[in-house]
Amino acid sequence: MNSASSWFPIPRSWLNGLGLILLVAGLQFGMGLLLPILMPIIRLFPTLYALISVFITVTLIAFAHHWLHRFLDQLFPETRFPETEATPGKLPDLMSWWEGLYGWMVSYLCLLVWSSLISFISRSLFITDQLTQISVSVLASPWRSLGGWLILLYFTTQISVAALFYQFEYRVRDRLMSAASNR
Repeated sequence: MNSASSWFPIPRSWLNGLGLILLVAGLQFGMGLLLPILMPIIRLFPTLYALISVFITVTLIAFAHHWLHRFLDQLFPETRFPETEATPGKLPDLMSWWEGLYGWMVSYLCLLVWSSLISFISRSLFITDQLTQISVSVLASPWRSLGGWLILLYFTTQISVAALFYQFEYRVRDRLMSAASNR
């Protein structure tokens, strides 16, 4: 399992990446709808708004992880990880909260990679004005000013980077499990 092909994301990593990016895109869309209502609060308390946004994102990812795995464990009990137990409660367990925190970190790292990619492309092709404006608009609202091909590139990049991060987490978890079983 130490070969280079084991670093290519497995289907589970691709599904985690796709689910995360779709969840974050839905959250961004919902926040875009609520932005006119929240603007006075944002102007008065920008730091509080940022902290609440992070908390809401982590909480939504944790609950989505918990309920999705409960659903999948009922449908496909043989796909359950051996180190995790089924959690019958309605509230997320520690692993779901970890996945929420990890998902929040992955979503922001994906945005950082996207912004760096756009910045690199714009500087190397000497089309800084248009692509830099696009990069800035992606940070503000990724849906309003992008062309169709750029939206496809945006989602492809986001899902691929997220899948790589989830594959990294899978490899670390697998390594820790094998080290623990060797003791």
